[in-house]
Amino acid sequence: MKTSKTFRLSEEAINIINLQENQSKYIEDLILSKTTPASSSSELLSIEAMLDARFAALLEAINSKLTIKPTEEFVPKAPDPITGYACCLNEQKPCKHWAWDGVKQSYTNNLTGEVREIYL
Repeated sequence: MKTSKTFRLSEEAINIINLQENQSKYIEDLILSKTTPASSSSELLSIEAMLDARFAALLEAINSKLTIKPTEEFVPKAPDPITGYACCLNEQKPCKHWAWDGVKQSYTNNLTGEVREIYL
């Protein structure tokens, strides 16, 4: 005996149903839990516990590989007394080592003392 019933579904649910070849059977199987057998809650808990243990072991392995043990303390290279650092040599855009003096209309390199005058 065929009966009909009207239901209101979200657009997302309708799109999923529209992808099915036999829409009525698909909905009936979902309702009667034939398409996906229900797992017992104890099965799900044991799977979750197993995954937690594996995740913890994986995390521990990653952390042991990523631990950085410096062999010596980093000491930056001193600037060249004449040219400063490589960034100081850019003629078109002064780096942070060049300080602008608005009165003299010039840049002064804090590392080398060199002065670049600007002519307007």
